[in-house]
Amino acid sequence: MNTKRILALVLCALICFTSVYADSLNVSYDPETELINIEGSFDDVSKSSMYSIEVKKVLDDSVVYTSIENVNSKNFKTKVMLSSDCEPEEYYVSVMPYSGAGANSKDKPIFVSSSTKKDDILKNVLSNQTDKEVMAKLLTDNLKYLGLTKDNCDYFSLGKSDKEKCANLLLNKSFSYEKYSEFYELLNLSLGIRMLDGATKDTATDIFEKYAKYFDIEELVCYPVYSGSDKNIKNQADVKKMAIENFANNDLSDLDKVKKYFNENLLLAAISNVVSYGEIATHIDKYEDAIPFSLSVYNATNKTLTAQYIASLNKKYSNMDTLEDDILAAYTSQTSGGSGGSGGGGGSSSKGGSTGFFAPGATGNVGLNDTSLSFNDLPKTHWAYNIVENLKQKGIVSGDNNGNFNPDSYITREEFAKMLVSALGFYDENAECGFEDVINHWSYKYVASLYNKKITSGINETSFGKGINITREDMATLCAKAKNLVSEDTLCEFNDADSISDYALSSVIALCKFGAVKGFEDNSFRPKNNATRAEAASIIYNLIK
Repeated sequence: MNTKRILALVLCALICFTSVYADSLNVSYDPETELINIEGSFDDVSKSSMYSIEVKKVLDDSVVYTSIENVNSKNFKTKVMLSSDCEPEEYYVSVMPYSGAGANSKDKPIFVSSSTKKDDILKNVLSNQTDKEVMAKLLTDNLKYLGLTKDNCDYFSLGKSDKEKCANLLLNKSFSYEKYSEFYELLNLSLGIRMLDGATKDTATDIFEKYAKYFDIEELVCYPVYSGSDKNIKNQADVKKMAIENFANNDLSDLDKVKKYFNENLLLAAISNVVSYGEIATHIDKYEDAIPFSLSVYNATNKTLTAQYIASLNKKYSNMDTLEDDILAAYTSQTSGGSGGSGGGGGSSSKGGSTGFFAPGATGNVGLNDTSLSFNDLPKTHWAYNIVENLKQKGIVSGDNNGNFNPDSYITREEFAKMLVSALGFYDENAECGFEDVINHWSYKYVASLYNKKITSGINETSFGKGINITREDMATLCAKAKNLVSEDTLCEFNDADSISDYALSSVIALCKFGAVKGFEDNSFRPKNNATRAEAASIIYNLIK
């Protein structure tokens, strides 16, 4: 009795006892191992069930391989190899339970060829070509013999020009079958470059993630930004997304350019998504090797002020030229007597000059003036007049040497620290902190007083951010911590709530409920704007009234 007859009898015997249905089927071919990978699932399982696997020619449905398998679970997975005498052509797989409906892969056939044929294609057809047009056509005609078709290889989706550019990267390479893996990696590398070069912001992420393993990005200086091993990157998901999307703005013709722009994109994205501006200087110093322009101008600036300026612009950087221009603008502002640039604005065009929130006994323009005098520049019609006068009488604020309050000028972080400490009675003569930028500065004890009460942690471990204009959201954060205000709500009614940093959102919400802050007439909070002296006086007044 022959094998086919036995198989038929077994099938008939089992039909009465089981009912199994092939629910899904996925088939792929590995040209290097010459194995056909078969996997899928059944929608109904019986432990005694069996099923057959058949490999057939697409041309005439003739069977070239048959096996019988046991159904042990809902899912099935196996590998088969065709005999060496099988012709190079298209095949499909059929999975047939002995009862119920089967499934086949005829709509997605695989092309199987012999080792001899694959070796001939690599060694004699594709090797040592010098013309990209010829190479492109050879790839189109012969990739199927290597198990690569439109279903598993993006080469077939490229246009004529991109196919030739892809082929150009494969010229003058000598291959043998033993080096099929090298050819496959080089083909995918060239495919990744070509597809990424034509990507849009919407398609770049999928393309990059598919081909990233061929780009050797692990060797990039900024790779820790991408991998997440740099714990100073606070918004890593946003940084990765932006860095990849920025490929859409660059001309990519080879691997060197892909790596160069990705390195730059990672740093630009990290700078664009900082939580605190102190992170900007940290990123630039750590990843300076990714910056293509000279850092001589940057190194000549006050890096803290430059970082604050860049953060205040709230830009999403897509190229290094823009960053270089902004560093130059910060340098120009600092060397011309400005504060390093304050592009965030604070409801005023002022850049913040002498503020009047000074420590007693300090020299120069740092000193308390006679609080019994009125301010020359604060008429009774000014919205903050009564607030400022009230704080003046309490000795919390004072004017400059000319008797001006400068209500629309910006207030620095250390000046606001003194105001907050004075208003809440937090001054501690014995307080200490490790912020290097305020040591031997008049503001040291005020900053240290806040630090000891865990109200501030500075812009990083060694810097408080002296000389930097405080933003509205940072001012709100300090005030909420100082008053121990906590809100469990996550809903903020300002129309620009999405632009409030995560670390500041709960503080803004809590202060709103407390009645210490309010937005502008358009219902915006403008969190990244620098706070004016009048705004600072207002929030302090509302904290203590």
